[in-house]
Amino acid sequence: MADLLAENGKQLLLGNEAITRGLFEAGVRFASTYPGTPSSEVGNLLEVYSDKAGMYFEFSSNEKTAVEVAAAAASSGVRSFTFMKHVGLNVAADPMMTLAYAGVRAGMLIMSADDPSAHSSQNEQDNRYYSTLALIPMVEPSNPQEAKDFIAPAYEISERLGLPLLYRTTTRVNHARSPVELGKIRTDTPAKGHFDKDDACFVNIPAYAIHNRVRLLEKMKAAEELSESSPLNRIEGSGDVGVITSGVAYCYVKEFVSGVSILKLGFTNPVPEKKIADFVRGKRMVIVAEELEPFLEDQVLRICAQNGISVPVHGKRDGTLPREWEYSPDTMKRLKGLVDVRETPEPMPKSSLKIPGRPPSLCAGCPHRGMYAAVKKAVGRTPVVYCSDIGCYTLASSLPSAPRTSSSAWAGAQGPPEASRRPPTRSRSRSSGTPPSSTRASPR
Repeated sequence: MADLLAENGKQLLLGNEAITRGLFEAGVRFASTYPGTPSSEVGNLLEVYSDKAGMYFEFSSNEKTAVEVAAAAASSGVRSFTFMKHVGLNVAADPMMTLAYAGVRAGMLIMSADDPSAHSSQNEQDNRYYSTLALIPMVEPSNPQEAKDFIAPAYEISERLGLPLLYRTTTRVNHARSPVELGKIRTDTPAKGHFDKDDACFVNIPAYAIHNRVRLLEKMKAAEELSESSPLNRIEGSGDVGVITSGVAYCYVKEFVSGVSILKLGFTNPVPEKKIADFVRGKRMVIVAEELEPFLEDQVLRICAQNGISVPVHGKRDGTLPREWEYSPDTMKRLKGLVDVRETPEPMPKSSLKIPGRPPSLCAGCPHRGMYAAVKKAVGRTPVVYCSDIGCYTLASSLPSAPRTSSSAWAGAQGPPEASRRPPTRSRSRSSGTPPSSTRASPR
């Protein structure tokens, strides 16, 4: 088992273990969450380690509350960390948007653990857009070592700007495992703070909000300068073909593509526009490799247009790379004809043996089981449309003792006829703590 309070050394860590260690090395004193895969292990670990590390930690009643209590700590001068899965940030978006106007007095990170391929989620939403919507900086690690190492500089960025920072991970960062070199645990940050009233900052009535909007835009201009000089954005290799990439996509490019120059972005909002323009200028072509939406690609296209740079840009907009699902070695094969791509071994053929499916189920002892049975008994044979919230409630659709959920995430929708429904083949739980590889079937 990992020792996340070890003084130094190297350990084989899960991405979420590395993130937890990174909090200790950054001197974080307050953490809150509403658990959701793929972020859940961080909460489980903090429940064990937080007291020993001199940190207050809580499982909040929901994601909105988790952001609010973490914001209170950061507004009182205490470094705070709040974390949730990607759909959880929808719940927390209300306070987050206005928190950017108010600002913070100590570093605050909001970790959004996104889930490409929807291993344990109801959608694949790309939460990078929240950083541009809220006008807050964003940092993205690519592997467990970076997941730890990027936390301390992310707090420095947050504190220099006086803004919360979106720390965006994905399932293959949170649930990857690799050797991680440990740093020094920081113990000199304050564990207690004091809130000094400042109505103009923290009471965003319209009279104050309009001025805070201007102040926020000025902070993001300062963030642009930080992004340009940040060591989190770096260039590797050389060649007349440039690849701009971030997150897990960088790992696939690094392993399978050769003969190219790579601009690896870790500080991804705001992007370093001058660095990108200088990088693409003179290139024969540019490839933008990123999972899900063309977040970086659209900005690269804009930067090229604004700077009069005529260079072909390949990515999602021209169909070179997919917008759906997470990347894999097979995804890199789509770049053949543009760059040199290393051949990968052919996978073993699928077995002809038919194995029983493993539909997801509620945790042992979950109180929802009894509630579902009671509802089903009360309804009897009366035809009823069951409307469910997102998350574990949707698992009622696969329980024989429970009513079949007809819709999720909204009310009043009529589900398909009972006979046409089939038990799901993978978890769609917002709060499951089980790594998705143990339950999911192919997203295809």
